[in-house]
Amino acid sequence: MGSAVGLTLGLKAAGLRTQVVAVRTATPRFSSARKVQRMHRRLARHLREADPSFPDVSLDSGDILIREEHVGRGDAAPTAKALQAIALARECSGLVLDWTYTGKAFAALIDDAPLRARPNVLFWHTYNTRPIELSDVDYRRLPHALHEIFRSARPGA
Repeated sequence: MGSAVGLTLGLKAAGLRTQVVAVRTATPRFSSARKVQRMHRRLARHLREADPSFPDVSLDSGDILIREEHVGRGDAAPTAKALQAIALARECSGLVLDWTYTGKAFAALIDDAPLRARPNVLFWHTYNTRPIELSDVDYRRLPHALHEIFRSARPGA
């Protein structure tokens, strides 16, 4: 949601007319059209407070299309189409995708390719290709809600 909201807000602030196609990868508890609206309002307000010259942009219907059919069982659960998209991207271009976000988004792009009349499509790749080393992180200094992630990743932690 954050990428879709940030992209949409930035594109509108720049005066570009386009549509962001967001691929929902998590259950409605974590991502929904309502949450996108709320996030957009909060981010726009924050940017205007930080810089009053930032354009006052609102989120209009049609600015973001939220694709629902690739969520599968939710966050961190790959779908068959996502796994196929991941393999195709790697085979054809060496592009590395993950199954949580970018694989599902690329699967939606593949599904849409025959339907898109526009010649210019941007695939926004949010996957970090740099390895993240967590062995030296003291997870106890992070919010309590994150502790279980580290304990399950490091047995005995």
